[in-house]
Amino acid sequence: MEKPFFQINLAYNLPQEAEAQGQALHRQLEVAIAEKFSANPSDVDPNTLTLLQSDILRPSEYVRLYERATNSTMRRLIGKYAGEAAKNEQDTESARILRNVDYMSRNGSGGGYLAAFDGLLDILKRAAKNPTFYDSYSKLAAPFLAVFRS
Repeated sequence: MEKPFFQINLAYNLPQEAEAQGQALHRQLEVAIAEKFSANPSDVDPNTLTLLQSDILRPSEYVRLYERATNSTMRRLIGKYAGEAAKNEQDTESARILRNVDYMSRNGSGGGYLAAFDGLLDILKRAAKNPTFYDSYSKLAAPFLAVFRS
């Protein structure tokens, strides 16, 4: 028995439409993330910056400052200073802590959101091509959706 024309057309067009709309949303998300995570002079805390420039902080204090930072600009600054301090640190454990703060600051660019969105988009494309994925969507999408909830 032949499939009706509308089913053939839906199976053919839906994956392409889903991908095109997903890519458009990806571009919008990319712009929003770039705006949210860009350096902003008004986000700089002068008191914290003075401490960072003083070169008196211990590794645990860099960690504490990083964890208490409320914006990406300050996290990036704290990471930069921690990375510089790690280069001059003689104690391997202290240097590791400082490098870890530097690493965290470099990965706090919002890239995780784009990766999660791309995962959701991949599930959508696969489900559009293969309806057997429909029942598994919630289970497959859960880890990606959790990124946006945190």
